[in-house]
Amino acid sequence: MMPGMRWCLIVCLTGSLMANPRVDFARGVLEEARGNDGGGFFEKALAQDPEAWPLVTRVADRKAAEGDIESASLLYRDFARRHPERLEAQLRYADFLRETSPDDDFAAKLAGETLEKALKNHPGDLTLLRRLFRTYEQRGMREKSLALFDQVSATEGSGAALAAAEMARNLFPGDDVAAREKIDAIFRRAMKSEPADPVLARAASEHFRESSRLPEAIEMLESHVAAAP
Repeated sequence: MMPGMRWCLIVCLTGSLMANPRVDFARGVLEEARGNDGGGFFEKALAQDPEAWPLVTRVADRKAAEGDIESASLLYRDFARRHPERLEAQLRYADFLRETSPDDDFAAKLAGETLEKALKNHPGDLTLLRRLFRTYEQRGMREKSLALFDQVSATEGSGAALAAAEMARNLFPGDDVAAREKIDAIFRRAMKSEPADPVLARAASEHFRESSRLPEAIEMLESHVAAAP
């Protein structure tokens, strides 16, 4: 190969390598491992591949750590808007708003709207419903909180039972007999269908024990042991 052609090939390969976001990401990781600031490489990689969610989270979290909350929020917001089908992006944006501005009513409103939109694409997702419930409670939207509680209470499965019990603790006073009986029924139903679930069994037993009903608490554990000896 002629020297000039060899040099041209080297330049072309180097140029294509430098334009590779994976290479810039690797350089950023390497710089961090060396104790240096690799943020510039991560931002460069993100500029080349703005649809790479791991890059978005890394750059946004770095900006937040540096105090640039606005830029971090915009990164999360824009990605979430471009990808309404990606639940992790919607949840992370909503979490970021609540974490960075816990007492800001406007941030809570944005977080709630983000979660409500996500619910249209992911109906019934318990992770989403739990976050939306907390947002409603933070904003004093009790009617919507109660509606979510009713929705989750009517859902089958151990996850729904645990979520409903968690919501009930926020919604009702400990001496509300009607609410307690509703949670009783939810736990009994879930234990009947999934008695081998240890997390569910422990939660159900604790629910009855904390209301001074030891025989029922033991019953929940006995059902679990029989199902998963």
